[in-house]
Amino acid sequence: MKIKKTLIFRLLSIFILIAFICESSLISSTAYAEVPCWNDGYIDYAYGGDPSLGGGPNPRGSQNAGDPVNVATGNYAYENTDFTIPSRGDPIEFNRFYNSQDGYDGPLGIGWSHNYNIFLVEVVGGSGENYVIRRNPEGDKDEFRQNPDGTYSAPQGVFDTLTKEGQNYVIITKHGTSYRFNSTGYLTSITDRNQNQIILTYDSETGVLTKVADALGRFILFEYNSGQKLSKIIDFTGRTWRYVYANGDLISVTIPSTTEFPFGTTTTYTHNEHNLSSITDAKGNTYLSITYDSVDRVDTMTQGMYSYDFNYSPGFTTVYDRRGNWTDYALNADGTTNKMTQSLTHETSYTYNSAKLITKIVYPKGNSIEYIYDNKGNRLEIRRKPNAGSNQADIVTTFTYEPKYNFIKTLTDPKGYTVTCYYDYEEAILGDLNQDGITTQAQGNLVKIAEPQVAEGTPEAKFTYNSVGQIEKVIDSDGSATKYEYYPLNSYLHKVIQDLGGLNFVSEMTYDLVGNAKTIKDPKGNTTTFEYDSHNNRTKTVSAAPFNYITTYKYDANDNLVQEDRQTDNPGNPWQSTYYTYDSLDKLQTIRDDLGNTTAYSYDANDNLASIKDAELNSNLYEYDERNLLSKVTDAEGNTAEYTYGRNRNLEEIKDAKGNTTTYTYDDLDRLIKITYADNSTEEYTYDANYNLTYKIDPKRQIFYYEYDSLNRMTQKGLFPKGSNPESEVTYVYDLGSKLTSVSDSTGTATYAYDNSNRLTQVTYPGPKSVSYEYDANSNRKKLTYPDSSYITYEYDSLDRPTAIKNESGNSISSYSHDALFRRTQANYANNTQALYQYDAVDRMTKLTNQLTNQPTNKISEFVYTYDKIYNRESMTTLSGIHNYTYDKIYQLKTVDYPSGYTFPDTTFNYDAAGNRISSVNGGTTNYTANSLNQYTQVGGATYAYDSNGNLTSDGTFTYTYDYENRLTSATKTGTTATYKYNTFGRRIEKTVNGITTRFLYDGEHIIAEYDTQGNLKTKYIYGPAVDEPIKGLSPTGTVPEWYYHYDGLGSVTNLTDSSGTVLESYSYDAYGRPQIGSSLGNRFMFTGREFDEETGLYYYRARHYSPVIGRFLERDPLGYIDDNINLYTYVGNNPLNWVDPYGWSKRNRDLLDAASDFCAGWGDGLTYGGTGLVRELFGYD
Repeated sequence: MKIKKTLIFRLLSIFILIAFICESSLISSTAYAEVPCWNDGYIDYAYGGDPSLGGGPNPRGSQNAGDPVNVATGNYAYENTDFTIPSRGDPIEFNRFYNSQDGYDGPLGIGWSHNYNIFLVEVVGGSGENYVIRRNPEGDKDEFRQNPDGTYSAPQGVFDTLTKEGQNYVIITKHGTSYRFNSTGYLTSITDRNQNQIILTYDSETGVLTKVADALGRFILFEYNSGQKLSKIIDFTGRTWRYVYANGDLISVTIPSTTEFPFGTTTTYTHNEHNLSSITDAKGNTYLSITYDSVDRVDTMTQGMYSYDFNYSPGFTTVYDRRGNWTDYALNADGTTNKMTQSLTHETSYTYNSAKLITKIVYPKGNSIEYIYDNKGNRLEIRRKPNAGSNQADIVTTFTYEPKYNFIKTLTDPKGYTVTCYYDYEEAILGDLNQDGITTQAQGNLVKIAEPQVAEGTPEAKFTYNSVGQIEKVIDSDGSATKYEYYPLNSYLHKVIQDLGGLNFVSEMTYDLVGNAKTIKDPKGNTTTFEYDSHNNRTKTVSAAPFNYITTYKYDANDNLVQEDRQTDNPGNPWQSTYYTYDSLDKLQTIRDDLGNTTAYSYDANDNLASIKDAELNSNLYEYDERNLLSKVTDAEGNTAEYTYGRNRNLEEIKDAKGNTTTYTYDDLDRLIKITYADNSTEEYTYDANYNLTYKIDPKRQIFYYEYDSLNRMTQKGLFPKGSNPESEVTYVYDLGSKLTSVSDSTGTATYAYDNSNRLTQVTYPGPKSVSYEYDANSNRKKLTYPDSSYITYEYDSLDRPTAIKNESGNSISSYSHDALFRRTQANYANNTQALYQYDAVDRMTKLTNQLTNQPTNKISEFVYTYDKIYNRESMTTLSGIHNYTYDKIYQLKTVDYPSGYTFPDTTFNYDAAGNRISSVNGGTTNYTANSLNQYTQVGGATYAYDSNGNLTSDGTFTYTYDYENRLTSATKTGTTATYKYNTFGRRIEKTVNGITTRFLYDGEHIIAEYDTQGNLKTKYIYGPAVDEPIKGLSPTGTVPEWYYHYDGLGSVTNLTDSSGTVLESYSYDAYGRPQIGSSLGNRFMFTGREFDEETGLYYYRARHYSPVIGRFLERDPLGYIDDNINLYTYVGNNPLNWVDPYGWSKRNRDLLDAASDFCAGWGDGLTYGGTGLVRELFGYD
């Protein structure tokens, strides 16, 4: 079976103390709430999932390898879904199954079947025992034995119930879906708990299936050839699927035609003595070839150019993967896997009950997991056990189930907290639990979830349904409601009404006949339109009026996206395109832009990513161990990073290109408990039974404690022992919906208020000073009110792009224009200035001009950029001359050639294998020495020192101190003393320089006001849509009452102008951000828009402080090793001309960051109180 794989980046271990999660509504044809009540206990909520370290049997015990092959029997099983049509209950779909050891000759040929080909056979036993055999599409059979009283007993491991009704039979699954069979054993209907039904019709003479239909007029028709083999399926829209046979074998399947493929696309199959021997896709690639031994067991399976090999012996099978790595499977007599061994030492063993359900897994380290089931196969208990002899306690999650449909009734987590689920039929006794006025429903629909009690009460969610089981209303714990309405003719979701009875935000959808969304109208009435081909691939998107921007999509014969064309505003180049190619296994091979710049991907024999080659032909290489775990990365300069894993696949060591190692230690339950750095300093962790971090010991041996409530929400943290350091202690309070309502720390208490759509409406800071917010129907921020009651408003176009920011008088402060590709093209400011932006065909900014409005001869500043093929800026031309840049093969800045007369001299940078500077040459030479932690210990003649937590404490000029959270609290040198204070979110709220104190007030991540110690306003700031984009400053007591900011393409402030557009100050920088001059006006926003502390020469990048002199941070990256960067001090990978790091956590492309910020307009910060910063960094987008 062809498998499309995705490249997955592993987050090793990130401890987030307070994280806000942005919720988004996914619009689909059915409203669906994912809750813990609808599963069989197969999710372990303490651990985060049912683990299968290194692969292993499914819960029923069968073990597959290859694509997939049953290692006990050598049977090859193939499954393919030809189409799916959404319906009100179960969809109408057609799934084909092949079983190489099944000689059944059915409607799809020998060994083949389909999902509707389920039938019963009555067997009269010779000894008087009667049976009913159910033949399943996959080729297996279930034998129901007739009891003396006429009832039937299911076989072990099958939890369905068979009953006979007259001459007919009905099988009911444990979740309430019924399958009805007529007297000849044919399946006639499938009915779910809500009485949504699929009806099957057969030919009265031949008995073949002719039609499958739902209750709303959707259907598929079956046609057959003269041999009663399925030849054609036609759905109710006229789409046609064709099936062709030879010698009783299915040899081809042709799916419906599209514009690109007017004759459809065909997959072909070959067979050898009815054994499937090859599959060739619609592009002509034979991506799978199989050979069999003399007893029809798979011998070799070739995917692409490489093969799996299978060696069988009694009770034992060895499988060699496509790289030659082997895995041994020891088998029980019933075919279940007893033991799986990878590379001699990695042994996992399995134990089963009589139903072949796994009851115990023992992992290679010796720790284990045990399961207990009831007689319906529901898991009653999940018990995680440490290694034998460990002093750690077992971690136990337990479940109970309601009796009618076997859904979870209660889930009790390892700390003893219980979630209780209530179902509609319980209302007959318990009353109207979901407040819909109905207590007579009995379909097993979830009507209420009660979570564990917390200080604020018991959080509850309630659900109501229509007569066919579709969710009509969801009532959250805070009482806000969302309503769902459906089309009566097709039951597709029509409307979603958020904050029902309050704000009543309405989203509307329309659909094509087969359930693809044709239009989506947002709550402001803007409609986006979509078109699809007959394969349900989206082929066109048209944005909301009046813009109506078009994006088109093209696909290859395998339905891979091969071209995306986006409409532009440029008549000479009306489309911007991206092209994709794929290898014979449908893995992404190349991405090419409009300029021909191509990034290429290659894979090893096991489909692991092996290389990435950029447009300049620089390659990163990736190697993997015998378990397909990433073991080595070699960059284009030949530098390597190596990764080593333990027996349970946990990362245990990272070795950088200089041989410096960081090691990771885990407890007997595979939880990270220690990080040991290259200097042998350590960081240690302890957890509660729910895997919440409870204690941390940092390298300075400070002990932190963390406390949680019954919903695993952090309620308090501080230095241990509790009460010993009040300054470190923080208390968090939440509402029933888990929104943060107050934070108390040593600076006071901040409170947060929200509307019924969970949007932040007010923050009251200690002082008190309040900032409040209002939003439009699409949740764009439309108003920001400052503590002095002044306010600004925001306006947006129909695509939610910001168009204007205005003051309380309605006068424009700034206005914005964008092109069809969502790129900002113009910004106009109220002081008669503007910024004009130009881009090339691949979205790179080529020119930015700051000038007086419509006066191109009155330029304030200008920046013209050229790029290499991998989008690094090669030159920047300003009004004062040309800056030229070169890079090494891993994009580190190598040389800088400044214009003649520039303040800074031309410079060459040399780096070691770990990204540390060896030297910088700029007329003279400055040499750098780095230790095993990649800390500079010598820079030129200056000696650098660090504390145990890796914070720079001395650079030969300044002495630095830090608080318990590694935040810079003081910097001192002769004649200068600076101190800094922070709130619990790490925002710097106060700084004192030589006795003069300034206090800061924030809107999310941005400073919007400065005060003196008496609370008098010193400065107020207004921000544009992008991150770190102040556009205007106001000072009621300053010599300049107001000023405007202007930027270069990196987002660095280059000019300040007054209310008439006259230039007040201009700034330029060296490549790493050292300013040419300071600010006589006290401007603090400089390089990349960040705060420059003139007293120290450092930049405040939120999580850390940055020195432009040495081009790196003073503190370690608080998130550890992220984005393949194993140097915890470098700034943006030593590429400061193309990347920014606004949060001090991870580099980001400035153009992409600004485009995303313009699109989102910062409203997410209103929803999450600046938490989108965290989301940006963790997930890489805005």
